[in-house]
Amino acid sequence: MADLTTNLGGFQLKNPVMTASGTFGYGTEFSDFIDISRLGGIIVKGTTLHHREGNAYPRMAETPSGMLNAVGLQNRGVEYFAEKINPTLAAINTNVIVNVSGSTVEDYVATAEKIAYLPNINAIELNISCPNVKQGGMAFGTCTHAAEEVVSAVRKVYPKHLMVKLSPNVTDIVEIAKAAQFAGADSVSLINTLLGMAINAKTRRPVLSTVIVLVIFLLGIIGYSYLGVREYPSVDNPIITVSVSYPGANAEIIENQEVKIIEFDRRFLDKKVAILN
Repeated sequence: MADLTTNLGGFQLKNPVMTASGTFGYGTEFSDFIDISRLGGIIVKGTTLHHREGNAYPRMAETPSGMLNAVGLQNRGVEYFAEKINPTLAAINTNVIVNVSGSTVEDYVATAEKIAYLPNINAIELNISCPNVKQGGMAFGTCTHAAEEVVSAVRKVYPKHLMVKLSPNVTDIVEIAKAAQFAGADSVSLINTLLGMAINAKTRRPVLSTVIVLVIFLLGIIGYSYLGVREYPSVDNPIITVSVSYPGANAEIIENQEVKIIEFDRRFLDKKVAILN
């Protein structure tokens, strides 16, 4: 059998396959379906210093080629995680990584410090890039100075493996990656989700409750050239790539299921306007 052991700057994984934060809950929810211990690691959903209700509903929208979401980091806070969730992770025989989010540098530091000495947790993924957080998240992930500031502050209180998750919604992701590396990141996680928006053609309003949304949606390959996204930036840190595939999504399907529907709805609206006039 092939040896799939992976070394991320001294952080050992039994294989290079991990779950993406926010898509796998706390891992235990999937134990009836797969043997989680077979994975190289799981990255649990975003954890913040305080309880967060997340964004108002609706905050998810299905598309023929993926899903838009604007959940808003709903979680019960780091104290609840430490007391209620962390003990349930002890039975998982693989690396457990906690995604850490915040609105200020102080929030990030306090959350990382509380997680630092919890049993069962091998690393944190510092989320400086979540695009639908209204306070701080976008600024940290899109500015080299802010990225360096928050990573450096967390590095001072967190002694284990520090992974930093980067945003694709920047002009040059390489510069952000280098700033994180300079500030003490052990590895970088590429990438967080792309900005997107779904419009109801009949109402001419956004489908989701927030105009800026997370898009778990990799059809926009052309958009990569405009967003300045690079698959493997030239940095010394180990790189964790985050990807998802949607079989069957091709140009013909998009034309039939998206373009024609929009064209029909537009004709329908034009007729309604003509009648009203």
